[in-house]
Amino acid sequence: MLKIRDGRLSTDSGKVLFNNINIEITQGSTHYLSGPNGIGKTTFIRAVLNLGHRLSNKEQLFKNYAYLPQIENKDFLLPISINDITDSGPLLSPEERKTPWNVASGGQRKKALLERVLKADRDFYVLDEPYNHLDSFSIKLINQALSELRFKGKSILIVSHTIPNIESLVSWDASQWS
Repeated sequence: MLKIRDGRLSTDSGKVLFNNINIEITQGSTHYLSGPNGIGKTTFIRAVLNLGHRLSNKEQLFKNYAYLPQIENKDFLLPISINDITDSGPLLSPEERKTPWNVASGGQRKKALLERVLKADRDFYVLDEPYNHLDSFSIKLINQALSELRFKGKSILIVSHTIPNIESLVSWDASQWS
C-alpha cells in the first residue's frame, strides 16, 4: 500500500524536515505515528497524501483514501447542521444530529467528521488526532470501527497523542527521524 525507504521530507524550498524515514504500510494493517507537538507529524501525513511538501522514495500503491484532518479552527462557521455532515452512525444521537454546526461542541464536530470518514469505502484511512475532544466510550466505538476496517483489509494510519487500543498495532515515533 505504502512504502518509504530512506525517505526525506522537505519543503518546496528544499529545507529538509526529516531524513531516514522508513515505513511500510501493508493491506489490512493499522499504524500509529507519535511524537512531540510541532515535530511535523501532520506535515508528514499531508506529504504521504500528496497534499503538500515533498517526500522522496515513496512508493504509493493505495488507489483511494479517506482523510480526517485535525479540527484546528473552532470558529469555522457553516450554515449547516451535523446531520448534513453525517446522517447515521454510532457516535451521535438523533437529537445531536439536529445541532447546527455553528453551535456544536468540538466533540460533536469530531464525531460527525469521524462518522463520515469511517463510512467511506476506501483502501487507506488517515486519521490526524481522531481522539481529540472525545470521551472514552466514543474512543472505544472508534477503535471497534477501525478494527472492523482492518479486518476488511483496509489500511489505517493514526496520528495521535492517545495510543489506540487496537490489535496488531504498528507504532512509529517521528522524533526518531533525523
